[in-house]
Amino acid sequence: MPEQYLKAEPTSDSPPYAQNPKDGIMRFTHRPSIRTRMFQWLTGKMVRVNKIKEHNCRKARQALETWANRQKLPPSVKTMSGTLDGFSYMWVIPPGCSEHKILYYLHGGGYSLCSANTHKRLIAALAGYAGMKALAINYRLAPEFRFPTAVTDAIKGYEFLLQSGFNAQHIVFAGDSAGGGLALSVLFSLKERKIPMPAAAVLISPWTDLTGSGQSLFANKKTDPLLTPEAVKLWGAIYAGPQVKHPLASPIYGDFSGLPPLCIQVSDSEILLDDALRAYQCARDAAVPCTLEIWHGLMHVWQIHTFLPEARKALQRLAAFIHSTLRLVMQQQTFA
Repeated sequence: MPEQYLKAEPTSDSPPYAQNPKDGIMRFTHRPSIRTRMFQWLTGKMVRVNKIKEHNCRKARQALETWANRQKLPPSVKTMSGTLDGFSYMWVIPPGCSEHKILYYLHGGGYSLCSANTHKRLIAALAGYAGMKALAINYRLAPEFRFPTAVTDAIKGYEFLLQSGFNAQHIVFAGDSAGGGLALSVLFSLKERKIPMPAAAVLISPWTDLTGSGQSLFANKKTDPLLTPEAVKLWGAIYAGPQVKHPLASPIYGDFSGLPPLCIQVSDSEILLDDALRAYQCARDAAVPCTLEIWHGLMHVWQIHTFLPEARKALQRLAAFIHSTLRLVMQQQTFA
């Protein structure tokens, strides 16, 4: 992975897009690069997720961790690990980052797979572009730990940051897939408990409806090179069982009012497209500032593959959103 992202400022060079003045959604219409198209084709042939059953989750996790251990970060990126009340966490510290601004990252993996380790390249890239330190937690996974354990752990991770002296308005949530839905669930819980909210949240292909009721789940079945409807519904059942419609499991059934600004990225080719669209509409209906970017022809959570040009551009745009949001927060605090 090139080190140039570590000190790069978010660029203004963006792929072509069309913006509907009525809904404000940004649609990136460019065709993916040849490199990306080839990679996605190979992904569909080799690692498309069909079914991960309860009895083989552990084997799948081991395979993912073996792969992740071979993915190295640039030497200038420092990591530190620790434990917190039953689960572990990882600090990811790019060079030259702010000591006071924190990216709180919640990884994806269907609430059953993956870790901070499997997502460290994505986390390091986004944190590097944004100029922030990142804290990523390894919330406990299903089927050993079912709903709402992930929510409980994620709240504890955020409270750990607050108790460590970090200002809530200098913290930004980020999460992909299940981690994107989890970020929303934590925000709902913070609002209910009257705990100070973070400044913003960025959601990458968020999984917000564990019931699998979105039309894109089947409409995009042939264009999504990674996920299948069967796998998504099975993961929802493994994690939440009969509570799949609970707002803290499926955030689209929750109350979005009072949430901080959101930025959502999703591809028009993935089966979770409607999960992002419906989350955006929920935020819009609740008068929550929300940016939605729909990119064309890309796989689920393409941002994790930081060697792809579309991944770097997407992460730079998320970092630009973070910069502008935190800048606004600082201006408001100055004139308060």
